Amino acid sequence: MIFFNTKQIKEILISSGFSKVGITSFDIAKNNLKSTNNKEQIPNNAKSIIVGLIPYFSDKIKGQNISSYAVCKDYHLIAKEFLDKSINALKELFPNNSFVGFCDNSPFDEVQIAVKSGLGVKGSNNLLITKEFGSYVFISEIVSDLELIIKNQYCDCEKCFACVKACPNGALSLKKDKVIFKKENCISYISQKKGALSQKEQLSIKKSNLIWGCDICIDTCPHNNNLKPCGLGLENDLLYVLKEDDIKNLSNSEFLQKYKQRAFSWRGKETIFRNIKILD
Repeated sequence: MIFFNTKQIKEILISSGFSKVGITSFDIAKNNLKSTNNKEQIPNNAKSIIVGLIPYFSDKIKGQNISSYAVCKDYHLIAKEFLDKSINALKELFPNNSFVGFCDNSPFDEVQIAVKSGLGVKGSNNLLITKEFGSYVFISEIVSDLELIIKNQYCDCEKCFACVKACPNGALSLKKDKVIFKKENCISYISQKKGALSQKEQLSIKKSNLIWGCDICIDTCPHNNNLKPCGLGLENDLLYVLKEDDIKNLSNSEFLQKYKQRAFSWRGKETIFRNIKILD
C-alpha cells in the first residue's frame, strides 16, 4: 500500500486559495451520506477527504441588513474557483487518481468532516469553530481515492452555551446539557422561506434586524471576538445593505441577473422584498 505526502497536497490547496486544509478518511463518512443529487459523483474506492476552509469575516457596519456570510461574493462561486484550481493541480500530480469537489450541496456533514480533519470544533450552534477564523468560514471538500496518512486530534466546544442563551427564537435550547436545534425556529431559515409569513415569523425577522440570514448566535460566540478581516480579496465589492428602492422596480429575472453573484439571489426578488418591508 502506498501512502502519499499530505504536506504536498495541503500546499496545493493553499496555493489555490484555501486558507487552511485538513485531511480525514472517507471511512468516517461513508455510512452517513446524505441523499444529495451529486452523491453518485463520489469516486469509486474513495479513501480520503481533503477539506479546505475559506474565511470570510469582514467588519460589520451600522445599518447592515444582510447576514455576514452573504455580504461578500457568493461563496459557492468562490469555492468552485478554489476547488477547480486545486483539482487541476492534483490531477497533474496524480493523473491515475480521481478527485471530486463539493461545497454546501454536499453528501457529507461538512462540519463533522472538518472537525474530523482537525480543522476545528463543532460549536453548540452546529457551526465549525476554528482557532484562526472563529466560525466565519466556508467549508469545501475534495474526495479522492488517494491513500493518505491521517493524524488528527479532536476536541470539543467549551460549551459555554453563549449562542444558546442568545438565540431569541429558541432555535437552540438545552435539554440535560444537550443542545437541541429546531430548524423551524431558526431566524435564518425563516428569512429564506417563500410566501407570506405568520406574525410570529415576521417578528423573528425583526429580532435579527436582517433581511437575509441571522448572525446572533455567531456574534455571541467568544471565539468570534477580535477577528481581523479575512484578507483574501473577498472584502472587495461588499454589499452590506439592500434597500427597497434598490429592487422594487426590478422584475424577478432582472433581480436574479443583477445579484447573481450574491448568496441570497437564488431565492428570488419576492422573498427579499418581503423581508425588507417587514423591517420598514
